[in-house]
Amino acid sequence: MEIEQILAELREAVRGIQIRRLEKTDLAEDDFRWFITGNGLSGELQIESCEGNAPFRIEYDWAKRGWTVPEAADVAPLVQSLIEKRREKTSQPQD
Repeated sequence: MEIEQILAELREAVRGIQIRRLEKTDLAEDDFRWFITGNGLSGELQIESCEGNAPFRIEYDWAKRGWTVPEAADVAPLVQSLIEKRREKTSQPQD
């Protein structure tokens, strides 16, 4: 599964994140969904796919935007960028 390589890249490249896989409670639920949380995120980022391979859907709690990423190689850099931007935003002093 391509998701295994993506998650390994993220664990190595992004400090302070936790990644958990959706725990199915119903047979109809999609179990190819992972949630990323961590310091400075104030929410969850979600990666979803069909059987752990491309295409991937990326969404996050702190905005109503999401992306469909057709190539597995593009997922980790996009997720890393989203996390870095979120951390920068949340670390700025609030007026």
